[in-house]
Amino acid sequence: MLLCAQKPAPPVPLTLTVEDNSGAAIAGASVQEAAGAVLGRTDGSGRVTIECRIPCRLRIDAEGFQGKYVELSASATIQLEPVGRAEQVTVTAYRTPLGTLESPATTRLLSETALATTASITTDGRIRQLPGVELFRRSSSLVANPTSQGISMRGLGSTSASRTLVTQDDVPLNDAIGGWIHWEEQPELSIQRIEVVRGGASDLYGSSAIGGVMNLVPTRPTSNLAQLRSSFGMQGTYDQSLLLQTKLGPWGLLASGGAIGTNGFIQQAPWQRGPVDTPSSMHGQNGMLLVEHDGGPLRLFVRGSGFNEARANGTFD
Repeated sequence: MLLCAQKPAPPVPLTLTVEDNSGAAIAGASVQEAAGAVLGRTDGSGRVTIECRIPCRLRIDAEGFQGKYVELSASATIQLEPVGRAEQVTVTAYRTPLGTLESPATTRLLSETALATTASITTDGRIRQLPGVELFRRSSSLVANPTSQGISMRGLGSTSASRTLVTQDDVPLNDAIGGWIHWEEQPELSIQRIEVVRGGASDLYGSSAIGGVMNLVPTRPTSNLAQLRSSFGMQGTYDQSLLLQTKLGPWGLLASGGAIGTNGFIQQAPWQRGPVDTPSSMHGQNGMLLVEHDGGPLRLFVRGSGFNEARANGTFD
């Protein structure tokens, strides 16, 4: 019995013409094999001649146009569709569009990616990467007394007189008496992004916003998702966060919680320590549950949260 091996078909030349949907030639379009190797680019007339084995499986790409996969057995003309343009809508409270330089307030945004990739494990530590944003005592909420936890913008002072309003879903989080903020109260994964308006905004938000406004935009249930984030460090420092969400038609359910803390260290220098000095430790737990019905112009939701904290402020009670 004789076995004959069939030789692969030799490459054949093909001429491709690449144009847009109006018939105009596209110069500089790349022609690639399915494996990714570039076979050539179109010239000023939108043509390129390549060699490939029939049938040729190719991808055509050009700047400003959507890429396209094709399978060819002969020379052909390929049409590419332009990439859709994105429109940006700016909403202001001044009833007329304002440019960036014309607006009296400066807005900054910390996206979900920026929050997740910042080295700090606390919310107040993450917002310090924004220029012009400082804390009351420049101390992390892991070691700072709750009454000194807050935010100061534009150098307006290190006390509650700085008048910076912090909200979550447009609900104020500042303490009603002293203006301080419990930064560990919000579960880490329940914050989708943080919007910061630096500068006076009291004409829109009241006297608590003379220094600026910070809004913590919460995560809403959009799909079936489970997310876990965990980290450990020196001095017994840990940060555990869990997010569970599900979406069933117009109904959405989201549960988020976490535990954060540290055994701390003595903040006084060794030669300044006395018998009353102890490590500044903190151990806290938070949780949030959201049930919502979003079936059109009306959104109904019920949200509940809880927070527990045990803290030693560096001295015996």
